[in-house]
Amino acid sequence: MGYMKQPLVINLPVTEVCDSKCVMCNVWSVKKTDHFNRDKIQRLFGQKIFSKVKHIGLSGGEPTLNTHLIDIADELLNCLPNLKSLSITSHGYHTNRHLYILPQIKNLCSQKGVTFSLNISLDGFEESHNKIRRVSDAFRNATE
Repeated sequence: MGYMKQPLVINLPVTEVCDSKCVMCNVWSVKKTDHFNRDKIQRLFGQKIFSKVKHIGLSGGEPTLNTHLIDIADELLNCLPNLKSLSITSHGYHTNRHLYILPQIKNLCSQKGVTFSLNISLDGFEESHNKIRRVSDAFRNATE
């Protein structure tokens, strides 16, 4: 039996749900549902192959639209014993969701000694960003 390298960094799209209409992506045009919840995360990331993961990035679609995001983060923190950092990449439109969800995830990370960061995607300045995202207030929402 051959030696299998274990991943150290993972990008995990936790949903294909998105309310941006980006020119470079068609995720928004197909009705999708969330891919992951706590149980699916445990079944996948509870496997030994993931035991050396040091960083996981949660993306999408728009990850903050996954109603299980806090549970997903919590389960990843439980399943990945060598995790050092967790990040979320967001389009930044939903300030109220961010203010509710992100402090809880940051707190869970802090309890495990894991660094948490939020990445906001920008594709240009003001009108350029709005044009690419095809959302009229995209830049203002992302920078708010």
